[in-house]
Amino acid sequence: MACRDLKSADEVKQNILVEFPEAKIEIRKLDLSSLASIREFAKKVNESEDRLDILINNAGVMCCPQGKTEDGFEMHLGINHLGHFLLTNLLLDLIKRSAPSRIVVTASSGYKRGVMKWDDLMNDKDYKPFPVYSSSKLANCLFAQELSRRLEGTGVTCNALHPGIVLTNLGRYMYGGDRSIGKRIFHALSVAHCFVGVKEASTWSTEHDILRRCS
Repeated sequence: MACRDLKSADEVKQNILVEFPEAKIEIRKLDLSSLASIREFAKKVNESEDRLDILINNAGVMCCPQGKTEDGFEMHLGINHLGHFLLTNLLLDLIKRSAPSRIVVTASSGYKRGVMKWDDLMNDKDYKPFPVYSSSKLANCLFAQELSRRLEGTGVTCNALHPGIVLTNLGRYMYGGDRSIGKRIFHALSVAHCFVGVKEASTWSTEHDILRRCS
């Protein structure tokens, strides 16, 4: 597991081991808001691992206050897209050598409200949290679409997915900065999604589904 907070990551590891005692779990430091951290993480993985079967690009931020990463990128674009973009490319040779292998990009149906402002990618002129978040998710989809095209014939597939609404701290900055309200609403929506999910047949999104939806 590649995690920014090693203490929280270890707590998750211990919880997993309670359920699955035979699981082999390794935790490594990775901060997607830092290009230096990403490069250091990828360097260690490439040096220590002989294969990488699945890369899941999952970490992200949502509707956070306007700010910059340590490298000067707007937080949503920097963490949700550029961090994963760099990480994936630094590990791509290892993933190719491990084929058949898979890259998964956690996007969001919120991409539908996203717009790529090519003249203001950092959203310095007009910062609105949810539209900026949505644009970072659109960037995820476009990245998965193009990477999938470039990986044709390599034995590596690239898929983007909408995970639904999950009870995490992701929505803590929503609803006027009142974190308690954001958390309660996210909790209610996550429960609602569970009920919807059990009524629907399970489906697997493929890169072709994402290509169609993002075109």
